Amino acid sequence: MNLLFKNVCFCLVALNVFAQLETPNPVEKYAQEGQSALASGRYEEAQRAYEKLRELEPGVAEVHANLGPIYFEEKKFEQAVPALRQALKL
Repeated sequence: MNLLFKNVCFCLVALNVFAQLETPNPVEKYAQEGQSALASGRYEEAQRAYEKLRELEPGVAEVHANLGPIYFEEKKFEQAVPALRQALKL
């Protein structure tokens, strides 16, 4: 019985470790999605990813610095300027 309990505990710990390895944290996930979309010219998709990043990491200048050109490419100038100003401020 004791051996069975140890094996079950080991399996649960192993499953937890593997689950954490397979699931990137949200910041990494959105950063990868945003970079990939931006590199491919998929600006709408890049915008969504970087806006999520902005929600998660509002104090990171690079997030705002990437949003500015994305908005510019989409001709959303009224959003591009504040994003770039925020990047400079940070």
